Amino acid sequence: MINDAHVHFFASGWRGTAAAPDGDVREYEELRAEHGIDRVLAVGYEGEARYAGNNEHVARLAEGRPWLAPLAYLDLRPQAGRAVTPDTVAAWLGRGFAGLSVYCPDDGAARAADAALASLAGPLTRSAAVVSLNCPAPRIPLLSGALARLAGACVMVSHLGQPGPADAPAPRERLAGLLAAARLPHVGVKLSGAYAAGAGALRYARLLLETFGPHRLYWGSDYAPCLDAGPFADTVTAFAALPLSPAERRLVTHDNLGAALDRVTGPGRTT
Repeated sequence: MINDAHVHFFASGWRGTAAAPDGDVREYEELRAEHGIDRVLAVGYEGEARYAGNNEHVARLAEGRPWLAPLAYLDLRPQAGRAVTPDTVAAWLGRGFAGLSVYCPDDGAARAADAALASLAGPLTRSAAVVSLNCPAPRIPLLSGALARLAGACVMVSHLGQPGPADAPAPRERLAGLLAAARLPHVGVKLSGAYAAGAGALRYARLLLETFGPHRLYWGSDYAPCLDAGPFADTVTAFAALPLSPAERRLVTHDNLGAALDRVTGPGRTT
């Protein structure tokens, strides 16, 4: 069995063509059975108008699916008009969300995330919540204040730190901002989004393994965007060549995410 640390479900589907609101989760359930996937982290995203209401959608999908752990999207846009407070986060956790999904598409969003996460650190750390951070490696230092305050939570930086194709010069330097965060024991990295790094994804993964170790890496498929690049099976085998013992491989592909989800507490959480 394996666990999947990065999945998206949208009411209209990733491409906006789903015939029913649960069409993509039904497709994923078939993939889950085919590839022996146990638990799944559903990453909420409402950063585009077509995905509005995704938090409610993934929360609904999680009802009756104990294998699905949803993360609530934290909207950092000034025009959002909805202040997220510690009480908001506590309410999300009480409804069964496992934590937050945070996106930093530019420096301004990264600074906003730093301030927001610092202010929300209380309920996140008390509940040992998961924080999925979609933030390119060079912007990670902009969140250094919040990351330091999130000890007790579990921070997972998505998609190898989004370093870009590994045939670019100096791959270690491209990951430097993320590698520096390895000093914080509650920060780890998802081995997801391999398709975006191209043929050099394994090179980045080796650097991350060297720096974070197998106990802080989490395999993820990035369903359904990954299907635009190739078959789902490619995501399962993308990091097969990493130099891991069988026990270490089980940590990366199964045990680490399972342990992180088991630690999350809150009145709406079940294990």
